[in-house]
Amino acid sequence: MAGRARPSLPRARGTCRDRRRGRSSGEHGTLSDRIFRGSLSSRALGVRQRSRARDVSGIRDGGPRLDRKARTKARRERPRSRAGQKRQGATSKVIRLAVLPGDGVGPEVMEGPTDLLRKLASQKRLELTGPWPIGASSYASTGEGLPDETLRACEEADAIFLGAVGEYPGFSAGHYRTEESLLRLRVHFDFNISVRQVWRGDDPPLTIVRNLLDGAYGGADIREESDGEQPASDLFRLTPQHIEAIVDVATRYLDDTCGLWSVDKANLLATSRLWRKVVERVTTRKGLDCRHLYIDRCAYELVRYDLPNAVIVTEGLFGDILSDLAAGRAGSIALCSSASIHPGEPVNGRCVGLFEPIHGSAPRLVGKNIANPTGAYLGLIAALEWFPATIDLARTLRRALAEALSAEPKTKDIARDGGPFIATKPFAQRVNERFMEALLDNDA
Repeated sequence: MAGRARPSLPRARGTCRDRRRGRSSGEHGTLSDRIFRGSLSSRALGVRQRSRARDVSGIRDGGPRLDRKARTKARRERPRSRAGQKRQGATSKVIRLAVLPGDGVGPEVMEGPTDLLRKLASQKRLELTGPWPIGASSYASTGEGLPDETLRACEEADAIFLGAVGEYPGFSAGHYRTEESLLRLRVHFDFNISVRQVWRGDDPPLTIVRNLLDGAYGGADIREESDGEQPASDLFRLTPQHIEAIVDVATRYLDDTCGLWSVDKANLLATSRLWRKVVERVTTRKGLDCRHLYIDRCAYELVRYDLPNAVIVTEGLFGDILSDLAAGRAGSIALCSSASIHPGEPVNGRCVGLFEPIHGSAPRLVGKNIANPTGAYLGLIAALEWFPATIDLARTLRRALAEALSAEPKTKDIARDGGPFIATKPFAQRVNERFMEALLDNDA
């Protein structure tokens, strides 16, 4: 956002500096260790380990921020977290990703990251399957939004890498709702928690943790449709157990500098009052401070002030809206990644998560070669960060993407109005070239 500078939000009373009782700042372990330490052990839940991701993009408010070079270089050269230090040289089985380009601009923004994955697969660094059909484009060609072959490929993969699901130019799905294919994936693999991260320039990302498959994201059985004359209704239900699991995941994303924000609408909704009670119970047990905000106040602060160094935990619909708002505040909807995870033993096959950009299919941009593929690269980075075998690849790709974002010209969504911009394919080539060069240097 070009224009007048926005004030920084004062450090809020109640923000967290890792006040877990009796724990020093060096005792965190890897992120997934932290997520499932205590009552939810990583062994019992069968979750792969993941390190805390840090963002080093040169983008803020729609333009580059190229000063503080020495600080930025130091940030990029050191491991992004204590977890990253422990994980260097970690070995594990080769992971497999199933690629689902999807609808609209999905195939366009996925082309660059997929080309990069093919090169890594040719070097035996990972396995790759696809592209597999999904969404409106799949319905147009096969009559199914989620064909059996796609579902089987996802079951046989460790993670799903998705482009977009939505409208498909030139095709009307009729009664078929294109989002049903994505919802089926969530239900089939029980992806019940969402983690979205918005880039904040050289600083750590704003992390938003929310529920899926509950609350506003319940199934069709909670909805009463209308014929246009009769009332419609949606049953909004949350359980204390699911809220506690969500909060537990969110608190483990904290480090010794950021704050925990819990966002609700407790002055109106019964579910929000339950939410606040559970959050207070969990944070009290963990010895953490938490700042409680109403959804409208949180939205105001995200727009009014710099994006905070915080982890936000909130209900699914609230988080969906806030993450898009925060991405806009960062400069583009493409500056946000999304991970849908199942915090436990895989329920079908071996798949543990779905990773994607947060933007939709953007049918108005299809074929114009102007969509920003950064969101797809961020989704890929989030996937690579999840597994021990590929965490170093994730770190290298994050640096390459940051360098590509800092270079001129910018993609059309970030470039200043009327100024020159770089198209989708050349930008992807810029990222991939930097990545492969860095990979060769790392291997030397």
